Amino acid sequence: MTFITYTDIEMTKIRIIQKLEDNVISVEQAGDALWKSERTIFRYLKQFRELWPPGLVHWLKNKPSNNQIWKLEKYKKYAMKKKYIDFWPTLLAEELENELWRGTINPESLRLKMIQWGLRLPKRRNTKIKRQQRDRRPNKWMLIQFDWSYHDWLEDGTKKCLLLAIDDATSELMLWIITWWEALKDMIIFWKRYFEKHGKPCAIYIDRHATYKVNHEQDQFDKEMITRFQRAMRKLSVDVIYSYSPEWKWRIERSFKTHQDRMIKKMRLAWIKTVSEANKYIETEYIPEHNRKFAIQPKEELNKHNSFSKEEKDKYERFFAKETQRKIKRDWTIRYNNKSYQIKRGETLYHGKVITVYETETGLVEIFSGKYKLTIVKVSNR
Repeated sequence: MTFITYTDIEMTKIRIIQKLEDNVISVEQAGDALWKSERTIFRYLKQFRELWPPGLVHWLKNKPSNNQIWKLEKYKKYAMKKKYIDFWPTLLAEELENELWRGTINPESLRLKMIQWGLRLPKRRNTKIKRQQRDRRPNKWMLIQFDWSYHDWLEDGTKKCLLLAIDDATSELMLWIITWWEALKDMIIFWKRYFEKHGKPCAIYIDRHATYKVNHEQDQFDKEMITRFQRAMRKLSVDVIYSYSPEWKWRIERSFKTHQDRMIKKMRLAWIKTVSEANKYIETEYIPEHNRKFAIQPKEELNKHNSFSKEEKDKYERFFAKETQRKIKRDWTIRYNNKSYQIKRGETLYHGKVITVYETETGLVEIFSGKYKLTIVKVSNR
């Protein structure tokens, strides 16, 4: 025998229909009490006469929806396909919606079914006390978090470096490049693309890698010990803020965890095998889709970016160049990197004057006297 437990609303409905059956109240009074039409009251009365009180309870009570059972059980054969076997519920629900075109799929319902199918294990609840998170910046472009991650992004057995910048206020992916390592020349290319595309942010939030900060014990006493990256950002009027632990930049660290799951599998389905194809796919498809789904609105709608001027663009490579001082000899030459550079005579200079030599990452050497660029006539190895 099956026992049915009725809720207070269901008991109220049963009492009113019982009174209607006993001619204690009229159909109009029952409709007013239950906020139903006369047609619905007659239908309740018919169900009550046929099945008694259980007839007034919805027949799917304590049972899963027929539509849900049909959907999820039918998706089992798709979820067990080789290309979907390591997909998590949220991403699998999105891919099944795109492939089957049968409406939306609840990721939580799919997760419970995947546990029943043996495709994943239930996640243990984290009972540790969580730290209080730092508040987001109120405006977009006020703070850009930047970091890199080595991972087998193309699933070809070799780890590659992912350079990523996200906005602190909205968590939008601003720029993304897959390269081989985080060398200075890659940083120069990355930030030039960023400035040309979005403009200059107020500040950049990065870690204390040797490319960005001089981690010497004398650094705290000598403020002029700066890296080429620091000098370039100072000339571009962009503040650099350093983090002292992974927890300080947890937003971008969490973002990497998401991309290592979602982006790799999406590129696998798109048959992307090379770095150039990956960068093109990320720029045109993955970033717009990700920002549309996961980005949030900033607290204030003020534009805090600064324009990247033409003059800064022309001098950009020089900002990151090696900067050294040399003295002009009597024969109007200087010695740099085991080479002699002959300066054009007639310049308003004198021997013994200190000038500045810049060498870019591409090997280009330029000589300046203050803001005036000197003309190099000849270069010899003697």
